[in-house]
Amino acid sequence: DCAPDGKCITLENSSMDKDVDVSNWTLKRRVEGSPEISYTIPYGLIIKHGNDLKIYARSAQNAHHRPPSQVVNDQLDSWGMGTACETKLFNEQGEEKASHSQKIVFGSESSRHLP
Repeated sequence: DCAPDGKCITLENSSMDKDVDVSNWTLKRRVEGSPEISYTIPYGLIIKHGNDLKIYARSAQNAHHRPPSQVVNDQLDSWGMGTACETKLFNEQGEEKASHSQKIVFGSESSRHLP
């Protein structure tokens, strides 16, 4: 998930019993045709089962480097904002392990003609 203001991406380990070592995994994010943003997760980060990892952009007010629950991407002011965003997570072997698409719709033609 990515915060609407582009300041933080959250990776969630929804497993009830397996921890996930995300060392050197890569996050890739594309916002409305802009150049792709890529971030490699630092070595040694393990997301415990039932927990999450927040990856903040450096400009986020609450951006604190507190592994294993929070890290700061100090190369990036924002993960990007827009009406169409796609975020993917790849392991060290380049296999896609998760993806998240966000699309904001500001109304539709059908909703304008409701009685």
